[in-house]
Amino acid sequence: MSKYNEQVEALQAQQAKGKGTNFRALEYGLKQKLQEGSIQQRDVATALQVASAIGSLSSRVLYANVKRAAQQSSEHTEKVNEIVKVAENEVATSTEMGALLKQVEQLTAGSDSDEARSLLDNARKLHAFSKAIEQVETRES
Repeated sequence: MSKYNEQVEALQAQQAKGKGTNFRALEYGLKQKLQEGSIQQRDVATALQVASAIGSLSSRVLYANVKRAAQQSSEHTEKVNEIVKVAENEVATSTEMGALLKQVEQLTAGSDSDEARSLLDNARKLHAFSKAIEQVETRES
Protein backbone atom coordinates (compact mmCIF):
# COMPACT_ATOMS: atom_id res chain seq x y z
CA MET A 1 0.00 0.00 0.00
CA SER A 2 2.91 2.35 0.56
CA LYS A 3 3.67 2.45 -3.17
CA TYR A 4 0.04 3.40 -3.80
CA ASN A 5 0.20 6.16 -1.19
CA GLU A 6 3.48 7.41 -2.69
CA GLN A 7 1.92 7.60 -6.12
CA VAL A 8 -1.17 9.40 -4.82
CA GLU A 9 1.14 11.99 -3.29
CA ALA A 10 3.14 12.13 -6.53
CA LEU A 11 -0.06 12.67 -8.50
CA GLN A 12 -1.02 15.55 -6.24
CA ALA A 13 2.50 16.96 -6.45
CA GLN A 14 2.43 16.56 -10.24
CA GLN A 15 -0.54 18.84 -10.44
CA ALA A 16 1.35 21.44 -8.43
CA LYS A 17 4.88 21.00 -9.80
CA GLY A 18 4.60 19.12 -13.08
CA LYS A 19 6.19 15.84 -11.86
CA GLY A 20 5.44 12.47 -13.45
CA THR A 21 3.18 9.83 -11.92
CA ASN A 22 3.25 6.05 -12.26
CA PHE A 23 -0.41 5.47 -13.13
CA ARG A 24 0.08 1.70 -13.28
CA ALA A 25 1.16 1.71 -9.63
CA LEU A 26 -1.92 3.76 -8.78
CA GLU A 27 -4.09 1.33 -10.74
CA TYR A 28 -2.58 -1.64 -8.90
CA GLY A 29 -3.07 0.09 -5.53
CA LEU A 30 -6.71 0.84 -6.32
CA LYS A 31 -7.29 -2.81 -7.22
CA GLN A 32 -5.76 -3.86 -3.90
CA LYS A 33 -7.91 -1.40 -1.98
CA LEU A 34 -11.00 -2.74 -3.75
CA GLN A 35 -10.11 -6.30 -2.76
CA GLU A 36 -9.50 -5.23 0.84
CA GLY A 37 -12.70 -3.22 0.94
CA SER A 38 -10.84 -0.10 2.07
CA ILE A 39 -11.94 2.30 -0.68
CA GLN A 40 -12.55 5.84 0.51
CA GLN A 41 -14.25 8.76 -1.19
CA ARG A 42 -10.91 10.38 -2.06
CA ASP A 43 -9.96 7.29 -4.09
CA VAL A 44 -12.70 8.11 -6.62
CA ALA A 45 -10.82 11.17 -7.88
CA THR A 46 -7.61 9.15 -8.13
CA ALA A 47 -9.41 6.40 -10.06
CA LEU A 48 -10.82 8.97 -12.48
CA GLN A 49 -7.35 10.39 -13.13
CA VAL A 50 -5.96 6.87 -13.61
CA ALA A 51 -8.74 6.01 -16.07
CA SER A 52 -8.17 9.25 -17.97
CA ALA A 53 -4.39 8.79 -18.11
CA ILE A 54 -4.35 5.09 -19.04
CA GLY A 55 -7.52 5.14 -21.12
CA SER A 56 -7.97 1.36 -21.21
CA LEU A 57 -11.29 -0.38 -20.77
CA SER A 58 -10.01 -2.07 -17.61
CA SER A 59 -9.01 1.26 -16.07
CA ARG A 60 -12.46 2.68 -16.82
CA VAL A 61 -14.09 -0.40 -15.28
CA LEU A 62 -11.82 0.05 -12.26
CA TYR A 63 -13.02 3.64 -11.94
CA ALA A 64 -16.66 2.50 -12.02
CA ASN A 65 -15.98 -0.17 -9.39
CA VAL A 66 -14.13 2.29 -7.14
CA LYS A 67 -16.95 4.81 -7.48
CA ARG A 68 -19.56 2.16 -6.64
CA ALA A 69 -17.58 0.89 -3.64
CA ALA A 70 -17.15 4.41 -2.27
CA GLN A 71 -20.86 5.06 -2.69
CA GLN A 72 -21.81 1.81 -0.95
CA SER A 73 -19.40 2.55 1.87
CA SER A 74 -20.92 5.98 2.28
CA GLU A 75 -24.46 4.56 2.28
CA HIS A 76 -23.52 1.93 4.88
CA THR A 77 -21.92 4.57 7.08
CA GLU A 78 -25.02 6.77 6.83
CA LYS A 79 -27.31 3.85 7.73
CA VAL A 80 -25.16 2.85 10.69
CA ASN A 81 -25.08 6.48 11.87
CA GLU A 82 -28.88 6.57 11.69
CA ILE A 83 -29.10 3.41 13.79
CA VAL A 84 -26.69 4.82 16.36
CA LYS A 85 -28.64 8.11 16.55
CA VAL A 86 -31.88 6.22 17.13
CA ALA A 87 -30.22 4.14 19.82
CA GLU A 88 -28.74 7.21 21.52
CA ASN A 89 -31.95 9.25 21.40
CA GLU A 90 -34.33 6.55 22.56
CA VAL A 91 -34.23 4.32 25.55
CA ALA A 92 -34.17 0.90 24.00
CA THR A 93 -34.41 -2.46 25.65
CA SER A 94 -31.39 -4.69 25.51
CA THR A 95 -33.29 -6.90 23.06
CA GLU A 96 -33.86 -3.95 20.74
CA MET A 97 -30.23 -2.91 21.14
CA GLY A 98 -29.17 -6.47 20.32
CA ALA A 99 -31.15 -6.30 17.08
CA LEU A 100 -29.58 -2.94 16.23
CA LEU A 101 -26.13 -4.33 17.00
CA LYS A 102 -26.72 -7.21 14.57
CA GLN A 103 -27.72 -4.70 11.87
CA VAL A 104 -24.55 -2.70 12.47
CA GLU A 105 -22.46 -5.89 12.34
CA GLN A 106 -24.04 -6.83 9.00
CA LEU A 107 -23.54 -3.36 7.55
CA THR A 108 -19.90 -3.16 8.60
CA ALA A 109 -18.99 -6.76 7.72
CA GLY A 110 -15.93 -6.91 5.52
CA SER A 111 -14.95 -3.30 6.13
CA ASP A 112 -11.61 -2.64 7.76
CA SER A 113 -12.01 1.12 7.90
CA ASP A 114 -11.44 2.90 11.19
CA GLU A 115 -14.88 4.46 10.89
CA ALA A 116 -16.60 1.07 10.57
CA ARG A 117 -14.70 -0.29 13.58
CA SER A 118 -15.59 2.80 15.60
CA LEU A 119 -19.27 2.51 14.72
CA LEU A 120 -19.31 -1.17 15.62
CA ASP A 121 -17.58 -0.46 18.93
CA ASN A 122 -20.13 2.25 19.73
CA ALA A 123 -23.02 -0.09 18.92
CA ARG A 124 -21.53 -2.75 21.21
CA LYS A 125 -21.12 -0.21 24.02
CA LEU A 126 -24.72 0.96 23.63
CA HIS A 127 -25.91 -2.64 23.78
CA ALA A 128 -23.90 -3.29 26.93
CA PHE A 129 -25.18 -0.03 28.44
CA SER A 130 -28.81 -0.99 27.78
CA LYS A 131 -28.21 -4.36 29.49
CA ALA A 132 -26.70 -2.61 32.51
CA ILE A 133 -29.66 -0.23 32.75
CA GLU A 134 -32.11 -3.15 32.66
CA GLN A 135 -30.18 -4.92 35.42
CA VAL A 136 -30.27 -1.82 37.62
CA GLU A 137 -33.99 -1.32 36.94
CA THR A 138 -34.66 -4.98 37.77
CA ARG A 139 -32.81 -4.70 41.10
CA GLU A 140 -34.73 -1.54 42.02
CA SER A 141 -38.12 -3.16 41.35
